[in-house]
Amino acid sequence: MDAAPLPLVFTRAEAIAAGVSVGRLRGPAFGRVFHDVHARAHDAPRLRVRALAALRLAPVGTVAARHTAAELLGGVAPAALVARGVRVRVTSDEWRLHFSRA
Repeated sequence: MDAAPLPLVFTRAEAIAAGVSVGRLRGPAFGRVFHDVHARAHDAPRLRVRALAALRLAPVGTVAARHTAAELLGGVAPAALVARGVRVRVTSDEWRLHFSRA
């Protein structure tokens, strides 16, 4: 039986509910990013996956900020903006770009 599609990062409970056995979850097809947060093995080392996994474990409203947020949105945080105190962030509940002054 094929497993239902899983999001980019998921919990053990979500994997099991989608039809992935515990044995398969522990196998080479999946990787544990953090405790109880998993991803497909080829996705696990990517920044986006690590950031989403961390945000998944954090309280609502937690943000990925600065260089991490910029990279998640496909850009690079220019040193000139950082030096002027412009901050970039991504919240755990929405993927929108937020700029603010330090």
